[in-house]
Amino acid sequence: PYEPPPIEPGRVYNEVTVGAVVPTVLALLPGAAPVRFSVPAPLGLPGGYPVVLGDGRVELDLPGDVTLGEAAAFNERLQPGDGVARVDPDGTAHVTDAAAAAVADVAPWLAEPLHPDAVPERRARLHRLIAGEG
Repeated sequence: PYEPPPIEPGRVYNEVTVGAVVPTVLALLPGAAPVRFSVPAPLGLPGGYPVVLGDGRVELDLPGDVTLGEAAAFNERLQPGDGVARVDPDGTAHVTDAAAAAVADVAPWLAEPLHPDAVPERRARLHRLIAGEG
């Protein structure tokens, strides 16, 4: 399968994020016309999917020859490339050994399993680390 070259770390990640977020948010506003787009984790699914967004709705827009099960399985196979070993049914994310090794010298706690309810706390701790406060 096609694999694009990796994106170098830096500001480009913010630009890519903004490029994806703005059309998504605009399409979800009340009265917005439908827009075909690709978004991460619609309806809590693993990975990204083509969708139709509009007027506050998100509907999957898979190609006719691809089932939801096939699309989800494909995305789950790609997770390790993003540093995700697995995601439990309750949403707890576990990182790969490679991802854990990458942060071991800086902040080994980043490799600890992360439940969605703990995201605000982890985010605050990460911000403190970046700010040099520990």
